[in-house]
Amino acid sequence: MKSFLACSVFLIILFHSLALKAQGSLQFNQVKLISSVEDTVPPGKVWKIVGYYGFEQYYNACIQYSGNSNLSGINRLANCGSYFNATTLSSGRFNYTAAELQINGIVLVLETTGFNAISANNHCNSTNCTGSQWNYGNPQPTFNFNCASIGPSGKLPLWFPASSRVKSNGPNTFLSVIEFNVI
Repeated sequence: MKSFLACSVFLIILFHSLALKAQGSLQFNQVKLISSVEDTVPPGKVWKIVGYYGFEQYYNACIQYSGNSNLSGINRLANCGSYFNATTLSSGRFNYTAAELQINGIVLVLETTGFNAISANNHCNSTNCTGSQWNYGNPQPTFNFNCASIGPSGKLPLWFPASSRVKSNGPNTFLSVIEFNVI
């Protein structure tokens, strides 16, 4: 009987202390569109990013694809292509589209498409598309970087607390946001 009483008291104290630490309930406030102009989650609010619309076009963009590289936080070129050693310092020029957002200054890639196949003479032995180009002999091989495309699956929704800074990564991409009051 003593152990039952002690266990009951312990459980009551435990549940009471957990209830005091609850973060509150959420109440719908408004729907927002966030563009490339940075916006901040106000105090007492949370944002739920539920969708994005549009893409930014990148033409002749220099991208590093050495083994240590990443493009906007995602290392997606190191395993593409079959003619170069991904541990070397390499870069190339690409045309592609991307939907990205920035969270507190950090880029999150939501989707990319259109990574093109480029000939070896567009590859450089540096990380910034300068210096000498790779020489693979004649004819120059073509590297296929289609595997670098990233689909949108599983990236949304995203939740952001108060004081988070959010924006899309360009003027052609918008983020659909639901704002909630924390009550």
